[in-house]
Amino acid sequence: MPIAFGTFTALIAASPVLLINMGPANWAVVQLIAALLLVLSIFRSFPTDLALIGDTLFRLGFLIALPGLWILVQLLPLPLASPLHSIWTSTAAALGTVSSGHLTVDVVETFASLLAYATWVALLISAAIITADRHRAELTILVLAGVASLCGIILALNGRLPPWASFAARSVEGQAFKLIVTLGSILAIAVIAGAIESRESVVGSDNAQKGNRRLANIVFGLVTFLICTVSLVLQLEKRPLIGLLLGVFAFALTLLLRRMKPIVQPRAWMMAIFASAAIFLIVAQGLEKAGASGLLTFAVSLPPDVSRMSQRMLQDATWLGSGAGTFDTLARVYQEAGSTALAQAPSSMIKLVVEWGKAAATLANILAIALAAMIYRGAISRGRDSAYPAAAIGCIVVLGFEAYSGAALVSLPICLWSAAVIGLGVAQMTSRSARNA
Repeated sequence: MPIAFGTFTALIAASPVLLINMGPANWAVVQLIAALLLVLSIFRSFPTDLALIGDTLFRLGFLIALPGLWILVQLLPLPLASPLHSIWTSTAAALGTVSSGHLTVDVVETFASLLAYATWVALLISAAIITADRHRAELTILVLAGVASLCGIILALNGRLPPWASFAARSVEGQAFKLIVTLGSILAIAVIAGAIESRESVVGSDNAQKGNRRLANIVFGLVTFLICTVSLVLQLEKRPLIGLLLGVFAFALTLLLRRMKPIVQPRAWMMAIFASAAIFLIVAQGLEKAGASGLLTFAVSLPPDVSRMSQRMLQDATWLGSGAGTFDTLARVYQEAGSTALAQAPSSMIKLVVEWGKAAATLANILAIALAAMIYRGAISRGRDSAYPAAAIGCIVVLGFEAYSGAALVSLPICLWSAAVIGLGVAQMTSRSARNA
């Protein structure tokens, strides 16, 4: 397990490099490392940890597997004519991609998306197994927060750094930097909360040593939170700050309801909140009407020609989608003549609706809500280490907000970070003593 843990933390530490350079070569390297991590974590873990985490993931296994199965369906040759939109079929013919008998307009890009999703699942499972141990979980959240503070410094200095380390503020790279810094702010608060709650376990002659470590964690968390928050404020954007407030609120509410468990029924309160969130997401997705798309209302502001292009693509979107990973291919046809703006999706949810179809986009919302509900249940029943699953809930809320308002969710670094924080939350839903009971 030390080898798997060292590899995992090294991959997290490499996030700034992956943020600056998101080329396909990096995807290939991360995919190989993810496969290696999965093998090492499974064969080097404690049987009790593996059994419990396997049981936890099995409960959501069908939902987690469905997106991958849907991409496979988009890749399989169909016995009938392709049900794609006529414009999308013409796009495949004009660009020389294979679409006859397939749901996707570009088989190569869709296969690459299948590998990317399999990589995310492998990282999620590996993170859950690796961070099942409390000490490794604490070190992981410290590494995540520390790397986020480094990203915050890079974000604050953007424009003053060498060209190879600079990026456009509204590019996918810039959005990914802001998202990681936002997640880092929540993780920094979790470090502080975890250090405060750990006083419940301080007994014996090592009180001074544990007290010094708690103090160091509190100072580290405060410094990290200040760096991340200040760097976000300096961007003069409302969107990252709104995401941060939503994530902090979800984190604080989870801890508050756990503390008030003897007085209130926290499950009832939180289930009502999750139900409201589900209704909001489904209604928001259903707001797409001719001439006025609800999804574009939430998305990051882009040049008018890119917004019009995305609106036309949403109007032509079907329940089956154009094929995972094909947004850029379609954009070459929908882009207005003479437009010089980069044809990127205004948000990850718009990209998902176009590529995967409306049905799969709805499934993605259900998966996110089911993950948050499962982790919340563990946080409520957990004792002093409830800060870990609570942090995962806060990060899921931020990621959900980013899915509707930005395009960074499907980037390589965010794939790694989302798997790490969700896996950490899943692993720490139950204490080791409860696993051995």
